[in-house]
Amino acid sequence: LKPFRLPRRGWQGRPRAGAAAVWPASRPASQGMPSRDDDDDEERADLAARVKQLQRDSDEGKQQWWSFCDAEGYSNRRDPNRHTAEFLRRFFDARRDGRIPAGRSAAAPPHEVDPEMHKSLVTRVKQVQRSSPEQKEQWERYCDLHGGGVRDPQRHDSTYLRRFFDEVLTGEPLPVANGSAICGAGACGG
Repeated sequence: LKPFRLPRRGWQGRPRAGAAAVWPASRPASQGMPSRDDDDDEERADLAARVKQLQRDSDEGKQQWWSFCDAEGYSNRRDPNRHTAEFLRRFFDARRDGRIPAGRSAAAPPHEVDPEMHKSLVTRVKQVQRSSPEQKEQWERYCDLHGGGVRDPQRHDSTYLRRFFDEVLTGEPLPVANGSAICGAGACGG
């Protein structure tokens, strides 16, 4: 006999009042055993985690993922958790074989005047998101209201990112291209 394993989702509740929680004495061999779908879900989750780590580790890895998604017609779906295991496998195969098409630079939007300032603001937004669940929620709410639901700071220009800091996270000076600061809501004195 093979050992019994609960499905990934586990047992979803308690028995109804008055009902006994009895496990059947005999069950078909397939009941309770992971199906091919369970294996795919686990593999997909593992592959998605690898893609996310690749994106965190380097701008090149992030650009490869974005380029692959764009080439496959998924420029609006870059969250690896929203792709199938088969799609994620194809990405890693293409990456291994050097078949990922060159795409646009992930450094800044094409109309960005100061790409270094953009990179600095993107980094700052990411730090804000990691600092607390409340601040992450503020970013998400701001993006939903003013950014068409696009929550990736890389996809917004510097003006949008500065406005977020100025309107939502008041009290911190905002860097600008000439090295001075823009102050919001009484920050920087005065």
